[in-house]
Amino acid sequence: MPGAGEAQHLASVFGRGHAHALTRVARGALGAVYRLESVLEGEPVVTAVKELYWQIPTESQAGREVRFTQACRAAGASTSTAIATIGGQWLATDEAGRAWRAYAWHDGSTPGWDDVPAAVWMAKQAAIVHRLDWQPDDGEPAVAAHWYERIDVDWQEALAPVRAEHWAAPLVERIEELTAATEFVNAVSSGPTVGATATSTRPMSSSTARPVTSSTGTTRGRWTRSATSPPCSSTCCTASRTFRPSTRHTATPAVPPG
Repeated sequence: MPGAGEAQHLASVFGRGHAHALTRVARGALGAVYRLESVLEGEPVVTAVKELYWQIPTESQAGREVRFTQACRAAGASTSTAIATIGGQWLATDEAGRAWRAYAWHDGSTPGWDDVPAAVWMAKQAAIVHRLDWQPDDGEPAVAAHWYERIDVDWQEALAPVRAEHWAAPLVERIEELTAATEFVNAVSSGPTVGATATSTRPMSSSTARPVTSSTGTTRGRWTRSATSPPCSSTCCTASRTFRPSTRHTATPAVPPG
């Protein structure tokens, strides 16, 4: 947990003036988000600062994430604006060795599970992201935004430790549909064919879900034709890549190892 002097340190590093308070408002698997309140040039300022717990990116990787976020925002997605340090960096490290990022603060509220308009809004944001044909400009095309193009997960293995939890029941019941949806997403190839429509030649239902795995056990995209199944071409399936049935794709990491 950051100490008493952390608020002013972060305010100084990110050029946010004189700090008044630093309050943790949320945390997840990768880090915790704090509300940094300060005064900058006589005006109150609120900044979202995030302490990163693990999988700390390099400055190059952080810059790539910022450019990707800017591309999402330019395409119409609602994204927060990253704030650089006074030295122009996207990452800051405090005296304890903790890594931090800073973003513009946005007030809001947590929607309920039955908030349909919020769910539709979120789906639209995801659709905008998945329609992008974004490539990094740092000379590393092999590590483009594959992290939002692929799903590399074994659902049986992922749900095994939590099957007994009450909240896991709906997921367990629809695990074959999750596998089929994963297979569909991974079958969409990476490439410059922006605006194409990804179509499935079989329905994504539990009765027809047949996962395809590689020798390493990782699910790969491959679809077989079904004469009785009409193509799927709905909002959720309209993507930015060309769908190629019966094609095996190799996963590409979002960032190079090490």
